[in-house]
Amino acid sequence: LFKNVSDQILFTASFGGGLFDLPAGEVAISVNGEYRKDKLRFTSNVLNQFGRGRAAPSSNFGAFTETFEGGVEARIPVTGDDFLSFFGELELNPAFRVTKSSGAADKYRNTAGVAIAPESSGKAEIIYSLAGSWKPVNDLRIRANYTKSVRQPSVVELFLGGQPVFTTPTDFCSPGNLTAAAPAVRRTNCRAAVIASGLASDPVTADAFLATFQPAGVGLSGTYAGNTGLQPEKATSWTVGSTLTPSQISGLSISADYIHLDLNGTIVPTGLGQGIQSCYDSPNYPDTSSETGTNLCNSFTRDSAFQIANGYSLTFLNLGSIRVRAVNISAAYPIDLGNLGKISLRTNAYRLLKYETAASGDFSLDGIRSDGTFSRPKWEIQTS
Repeated sequence: LFKNVSDQILFTASFGGGLFDLPAGEVAISVNGEYRKDKLRFTSNVLNQFGRGRAAPSSNFGAFTETFEGGVEARIPVTGDDFLSFFGELELNPAFRVTKSSGAADKYRNTAGVAIAPESSGKAEIIYSLAGSWKPVNDLRIRANYTKSVRQPSVVELFLGGQPVFTTPTDFCSPGNLTAAAPAVRRTNCRAAVIASGLASDPVTADAFLATFQPAGVGLSGTYAGNTGLQPEKATSWTVGSTLTPSQISGLSISADYIHLDLNGTIVPTGLGQGIQSCYDSPNYPDTSSETGTNLCNSFTRDSAFQIANGYSLTFLNLGSIRVRAVNISAAYPIDLGNLGKISLRTNAYRLLKYETAASGDFSLDGIRSDGTFSRPKWEIQTS
């Protein structure tokens, strides 16, 4: 029996209005605030907790996050019918927001009997957008914006209990993988690991051991848990577009926007193979904390025969990056049928120019483009 309960408490408030008049019109603002509390509790029966059922054993856990946000948005007319009308209508729409998130999970005792109280207290993050629109003529409006945004870690990403997992890892110290990538760094670190395990006394004997080393290639068990040290995902984006409403064709509206998005520090679930690779490819071996926020070299151990051992421990990390380049085109046209009513025709076409991900955050190392694949087609068109 499994039970997963999610609750959210949400309070929002906003107020706004005109502040003062400029030659082109009234300056208006909107001030808003939000409080959000997300709670999650997962429980299963005793049989499952001890792995006596048909599914893998699961541990109970409960946690919550609290988020406080506040911001202000403004509408600032620069030119218009009453001021510099020859320039058309120019309007600025800046926005500023501050968000802060924290949380905690149920206390527990680790295998050493020490009481652990997981907590997370993020710092205040600033979100802002610099946007504006320009209407040079009645039939055309041009718009653009530049935005900095964040996504706070979720309850699961921060506080997931140590859930059992199973995998058969790739050993990057095997002879076939020693020269696959970053060969000098990887070989040096694998030599050091062999010497630290007591199976060699110097680089020469360590190289001799690695030349004949054969990974067992068996399935291993470990645990997966949340990471209270996660940082928010951060994105920088800008768009530019326009809307055409030709006066010669009443009701017709056509718009197009170019989208440019760079997302860094995406929160990714780190697999055992990735943890091993990041450890041995690190210039800071045997401590990757400065690169990944967590020392991935401590996430696994080796036995006396240099084989990866059972009992690995993995978590979520701020490692990944995403690049998106796209164009979105839409159109709408109402057709008046007189006494029969009206038909509204709408269509939207999304053209994906690039969708690139890098699990390590370095596109030159492991960047993968997936635009044009089945899950991310180059064209998505909807018409109604």
